[in-house]
Amino acid sequence: MNKAMTQVQWEIVRQFRNRRFFIFTVLLPLFYYFLFVKIEGGNMRVAGTAWKSYFMMSMAAFSAVGAALNGLSYRIAFERTQGWMTLVRTTPLRPVYYVIGKVAAQLVVSATMVLVLFLAGTFGEGVHLSVAQWVLSWLWLTVGTIPFIALGITIGLIAGMEASGMIATGIYLILSVLGGLWFPTAIMPKLLQDIAKWTPTYRFADIAWHIGANTDPHVSDLAVLAGYLVVFLGLAQWAYRSRREDVA
Repeated sequence: MNKAMTQVQWEIVRQFRNRRFFIFTVLLPLFYYFLFVKIEGGNMRVAGTAWKSYFMMSMAAFSAVGAALNGLSYRIAFERTQGWMTLVRTTPLRPVYYVIGKVAAQLVVSATMVLVLFLAGTFGEGVHLSVAQWVLSWLWLTVGTIPFIALGITIGLIAGMEASGMIATGIYLILSVLGGLWFPTAIMPKLLQDIAKWTPTYRFADIAWHIGANTDPHVSDLAVLAGYLVVFLGLAQWAYRSRREDVA
């Protein structure tokens, strides 16, 4: 257990020392949040709730997804190409601790990113939610990143160091736009609305939007996300096997 905790602490420190990670997952969501709340007006109503609350959930999801994709994919790619995974097998650290450390650290980082956006919404824009809403949305926006963590691992196993960053960022931005994290899907053309509902980002954020509006989330959101998790885990397993010479 101590070895796993040490691995988690090390992974967290590495993430927050990465300038690119800090810009994309902390500064950019904060900038977008304050900018678009000011442009649209914080009290405008969207999906039954104030825009400042709705968009806070959107940017918290945007930040958490970015942490899972951008931070994790590059680190996995770097460690694979540098032979770190092979080195791990020669140390007392069991491979399972290596994986647990990656996932656990990513969840802690996601939880921190979400908390930063929540504090910005509370003290910067005066967002008011019940204690239950704050806690449930924070927990969901943390745990709900697991499918994206699996996708980040897959990208890191498939691509090289430079390519992993570009691929992860491209997927991150495309899924964020199509998933309605930058603007409500209601203002999209009908075709894009239909596409949005099948993206993991939309389903991930939709549960948080419902919690923020104090309404019941759709069971279909969990079902679609579970499907993506199975697919991404399958891709990660395939990528691991195809790159066995790099990580074995």
